[in-house]
Amino acid sequence: MEEWAYLARRYKTEGARTKFEEICTSLFKRKFIGENVQSPRVSQGDGGIDIFVGELGSPNLEVYQCKFFLNGIAASQRQQIKNSFKTVITAEAYGCSRWTLCIPTRLTIEEHSWWSQWKALQQKEFSLAEDFINLCDGAEIIDGLKEHNLYNEVFDEDIKLGVALLLERTSPVIFSLESELSRASRFVSGLKNYFSSHIESHVQRDQTRQILEWIKLDRIGKDNLEKLLVLKGKKGVGKSTVISDVYRALSQSNDHLVLAIKCDQFYDVSLDGLTKQLFNPGISLENILSSVSSSGQPLVVLLDQLDALSQTLSTDRRWLKTYVILIDHLLEHTNVRVVLSTRSFDLDYDADLIRFKNQQKVKHVELDVLSPEEVVAVLQILGISSKN
Repeated sequence: MEEWAYLARRYKTEGARTKFEEICTSLFKRKFIGENVQSPRVSQGDGGIDIFVGELGSPNLEVYQCKFFLNGIAASQRQQIKNSFKTVITAEAYGCSRWTLCIPTRLTIEEHSWWSQWKALQQKEFSLAEDFINLCDGAEIIDGLKEHNLYNEVFDEDIKLGVALLLERTSPVIFSLESELSRASRFVSGLKNYFSSHIESHVQRDQTRQILEWIKLDRIGKDNLEKLLVLKGKKGVGKSTVISDVYRALSQSNDHLVLAIKCDQFYDVSLDGLTKQLFNPGISLENILSSVSSSGQPLVVLLDQLDALSQTLSTDRRWLKTYVILIDHLLEHTNVRVVLSTRSFDLDYDADLIRFKNQQKVKHVELDVLSPEEVVAVLQILGISSKN
C-alpha cells in the first residue's frame, strides 16, 4: 500500500503516526454518521484510547487503537498491542463492547497466526465475545476511504502524485533481456579475434575450452567465490580474445544467457551509474537479474580487462571498487557465474583484486604466450616466412 509508505516518507515517523490517526478518525466519522466519534487529545492516563465511538460509560462503547506499524508486527510491536489492549480491558473509568486495532500494513501468514492465537487467549481470559477483538489493516482503510469518498480529501495532491510516481517506479519494466545483454556486450562481441584480414588465422586457445567446461559444472559450494573464475596472464597474451571466444560460444548455444562487459569502456563510481551506462534508461540491475531468474536460464557474466581499473593503471580507485561490488552482488545469485580477466601482476598486488587470488575457492586459468607451433601456423596463413 504505497499511500502509507509515502506518508512515512513525507511526514517522517512521528508525523505519519499522527496523520494516520487523523485519517482513521475522518473515516469513522463518515462511516458512523450520527454517532459520537471522538479522538481525544493525547495526555497521560488517557486510557489507551485513540478513537472511540459512542459515549464513555456506555456499555456499547467501541474503542479503536491506531498503530502506525508500517513493516509488520515483530516482537516489539506485539508487546505494544498487548499493552494497549490490557490498558483498555482493565480500565475502571469505562467499559467497551468492541476493540479494534488499526494498522497501515497487511499481516503475513505468520503474523496472522500470532494474532489469532493472541486473540483466542484474550477471549478466554476475559470471557469476551468472538467479535470483541478486531483488526482493520491498511487495505481495508483505503477501501473505506474510497467507499465513503474520502480518499481525495485525506490524501493531499502531492501525496497522490508521490504515490503515482512510486507506482510507476515499482511497476514491472518491459524490455527484451536478450537485447539488453547484447547491447551491453557490444564491445566484447565486436573484438577481432584473428590476425590481419585472415579470419582463418584465429587461434583456438585451450583456455577457452577450460572456461567453457568450468561453466558447465554444477557447483554447490558453501562459498560464493566458487562461482568465480579468473583468467590471468601477462599483458598482451590474448586474454581479451579468449573472453571474446567464450562469449561467442555461449551466445551461439541456448544453454546460458551471457553478459560480457569490457571494463575499460564502462566504468563509474557507483553501481547505479555503471548500470545506467550498460542498459537502456529505466532498466536497473535488479530488473535484469529478475528477468534472468524468470527465464530459468543461468547467466554468465564476463568481465574483460578488469585490471585496467586497478591502482597501477587507473586514476580513480572507485571505478574498480564498483566492479568488486558488482561481482559480490552477482555471486549472491545461485544461477550466476562470473569470469574475469586480469593481468597476473594486478591479481597479486592490487588491494581489491588480491582477494580473488585464493585458488582454494576461486578457479584460476592461466594464459601464456602462443607456442612456437601456433606462431608458425599463423605465419604460414599470413604468407610470412617463419625462418629465423
